[in-house]
Amino acid sequence: MKRMFAGGLLFISGFIGVFALVILSVFKPWNYNGIDGFSGFLLGTGTSWFFTLFCLMAVLGLVICLIEAYRKS
Repeated sequence: MKRMFAGGLLFISGFIGVFALVILSVFKPWNYNGIDGFSGFLLGTGTSWFFTLFCLMAVLGLVICLIEAYRKS
């Protein structure tokens, strides 16, 4: 049960991070050498590493939750 809770926290924190970056890109549009949209925002503000980290956190947390939910004890 502890691992499932930790996986849930990992998923929620990763999801909040991704959601925050998407919301920031909507309110502060960026043009990076002719690249518009979300990719231009990530490149222009230098947050592409953070976006990748948050995505990995969310996926890893989801995988941990699914493994713990369907594991036979």
